[in-house]
Amino acid sequence: MNKNNIINKQQQNSSTRQHQQNSSVSSSTTNSGIPCSPDAAVGARITLSNVLNEVIEGEIYAYDPTLQLIALYESGGQHESSTRKTFRLINMNTVQVLKFDSSSKTYVPFSNISLPLPPVNLDRLSEREQKACYEREQNLGSGVSNDAQQLFDNLAKTLPCKWDNDVIVVLDVIRISSPYGLDSVVGGDVSSKTRVKKVENWRNFKERCEK
Repeated sequence: MNKNNIINKQQQNSSTRQHQQNSSVSSSTTNSGIPCSPDAAVGARITLSNVLNEVIEGEIYAYDPTLQLIALYESGGQHESSTRKTFRLINMNTVQVLKFDSSSKTYVPFSNISLPLPPVNLDRLSEREQKACYEREQNLGSGVSNDAQQLFDNLAKTLPCKWDNDVIVVLDVIRISSPYGLDSVVGGDVSSKTRVKKVENWRNFKERCEK
């Protein structure tokens, strides 16, 4: 046997081994006609074993051929009767044996699945954009310092606030005027004032104003 024949023989053996490895994980169909490739069906029940000899059963929820990941819905768990579901992501490169349940009757070929994006209501989108811009403009003080605006933003995180020219109005009853220190808080009852004065970073704000 010459050198070329030896090389050709080695290539044929390598190709045969590769084909056998691929067919151990998936083939075209089972005897019942159910696809044996994970990218062939959604909803089919499968049983697989991985390189750790772990046997996993479940229903195909999704499959990504690029990442070689399969999302498996594992039914029969402790949350079966609740709205909580158990899903498992499996790297198909770790799968040694994959079998489809011959009783699966509800699988859907991927090629038949259509998941169009819902239509976008441009008018509603424009309204939301205008509303967001308007609300942001209302939260910006007119002619106030950055420190005053920062104080307003901190107050607005936990309390309803609005600007009345350069005066911060909190809870519709408390007014905070320049220089926006603790002594500038007027109106409202003692409890409301206490809530306002507990705003985070107010002490730092006061110190900056006094410098």
